[in-house]
Amino acid sequence: MTVNFTDNSAEYQARLNRAIEAALEACGAQATTHVVQNLTRDAYKHPVDWYQRTGALKKFSHQVEMDEKAVYVGTNTSYALYWEYGTGVYAEKGGRPGWWVFVPGDSGHKVGSGKVYTEAQARQIMAILQSKGVDAHMTKGIKPVHMLKRAIEDHKDEYKKIISQQLAKVGGKVE
Repeated sequence: MTVNFTDNSAEYQARLNRAIEAALEACGAQATTHVVQNLTRDAYKHPVDWYQRTGALKKFSHQVEMDEKAVYVGTNTSYALYWEYGTGVYAEKGGRPGWWVFVPGDSGHKVGSGKVYTEAQARQIMAILQSKGVDAHMTKGIKPVHMLKRAIEDHKDEYKKIISQQLAKVGGKVE
């Protein structure tokens, strides 16, 4: 009796890697969509409106890193961090107390002196600047939107289903 064994592990590993990459790609694309949906729904409730003018805050994307078997969702918009975690009195881990005055920059960054005022002082300074034609605003911060955190946390089952569907193509499953 002769028994022949064929090692198909390399082929299976290649198919498995393709399925993992497809799953990560699909999860990243879906998470990116959820981030933008969260911003569209929640960020526009804030009184600060410069992000509406630039649209840069919504420029999220994803990148698959197969070496890590991971997908990263993010943006290179420097102020997205402030929308995720909040600023000023609303900052998740503590922030600047009081009120401040700022002038939106071309990139959406807040340009200001960094000084903190009472509400009455901030109103006065803002009024003076506006009377000189400056697009000045005052704030005590923005509440965290958690657009990225919620895009991941609120849709875990959806991502799990995407991964399961891709792995099922090669005989795998997600527990």
